[in-house]
Amino acid sequence: MRALLLSALLSAAPPPSAAQAQKLAEQEQWDELYLAWAAVKPQGYSAPDRRAVALALGKGCDALSGTDAVMAYSLGERAVLFEETVPGLRCLAKTSLATEQRGGAEEALRRGHKRFPKEGAFALELGRLLLEDKDAQGALEVLQRISPRAPEAEQARELLEKARGASSEEREARSQARAIERRFSGEGDSAGLPPAAPSTSGLSYASGVGEDGMRTRATAASS
Repeated sequence: MRALLLSALLSAAPPPSAAQAQKLAEQEQWDELYLAWAAVKPQGYSAPDRRAVALALGKGCDALSGTDAVMAYSLGERAVLFEETVPGLRCLAKTSLATEQRGGAEEALRRGHKRFPKEGAFALELGRLLLEDKDAQGALEVLQRISPRAPEAEQARELLEKARGASSEEREARSQARAIERRFSGEGDSAGLPPAAPSTSGLSYASGVGEDGMRTRATAASS
């Protein structure tokens, strides 16, 4: 009831200021902060004010990420709408995973990697996510972009080894699949070919290339 009343009052009030966002963040009034900015459009604010609002919302995302992932995600989503910052995008990716939105996490990490290419944490976490999603080649492409002098370099090397091994297995599996396909289509001699693997159902990934030259993925149902 209190939240509904506050929402009604806010909807009738003039747009909040960046100073109000900072004050609510200092007081750790996260529910009030979100309600105050949930429907506010960033276009009506100057660049410094948009940044101040983004930082305040991002602070709430970080504060709640371990206790209330849903509210933290909502604050992070609003934060990057006002301005894409390193902490905002990282928190949005983290809370997307916590709320089982892997696609949203991947998008946030890709945006962070594109906007802040020197921040190795984005590439590291994106590579880890792609490996977990069985996209070894995509993980390789991302992890190889991390500078050897970056703080994340050691972790990146470990993941690169895993990605190379998984990529080799992927190539072998594709080679076997093509051989089996040729056998059933009547192309070539079937002698010595491995037995056909049982079919599985689930999600498969179709890959493409984005504007920045990086691989992108889309899910497609398979049977």
